[in-house]
Amino acid sequence: CSNYEVKDRAAKGITFRPFLFKGVERAFERFIMRSSDLVLTDREHYRQHGLIPKEIGDDKYANVGFFVDGAHYAAPGDRAGLRQELGISSDKLILLYVGRLCPVKHPVDLIRVLSEVIKAGKDAVLVLAGDGESKDGMKKLAADLGVAGNVLFLDKLPQKRLVDLYNTADCICFTSAG
Repeated sequence: CSNYEVKDRAAKGITFRPFLFKGVERAFERFIMRSSDLVLTDREHYRQHGLIPKEIGDDKYANVGFFVDGAHYAAPGDRAGLRQELGISSDKLILLYVGRLCPVKHPVDLIRVLSEVIKAGKDAVLVLAGDGESKDGMKKLAADLGVAGNVLFLDKLPQKRLVDLYNTADCICFTSAG
């Protein structure tokens, strides 16, 4: 089935559909492929089942494989063990941020959020996995707000470690503005 059909099913028929007939859509796809310098696919069956026009030679076609890293879907590690390793008690709320510590990502806002969470009576820790130019300013702000003991700065971590962190966190924070 085409991408448009999948989107239509997901949106229950509300999605704008520029091609009302499959034949028109296929003709348009073939035109685009013939006009392209290179056609990349993630599965060989597109070529085998005639979805790539025959006139697209091997010099204009490449199967690049499927790029999903299995580590993203690994079984979670031991939550209690990771908490213990990081020195976080089981009753603390873990707020997690993973990413660059730079102004465009607004991670400094999380220090203020943590301060408000603690003022509201919650025992919480902010775990920041990443590095960047805002790190020193964030440490200073945490000290100024009296929450430095509740902020844990980790450097850039390998994917497997991030999977464990995501599975251990109680709240995952995304602060980017766009």
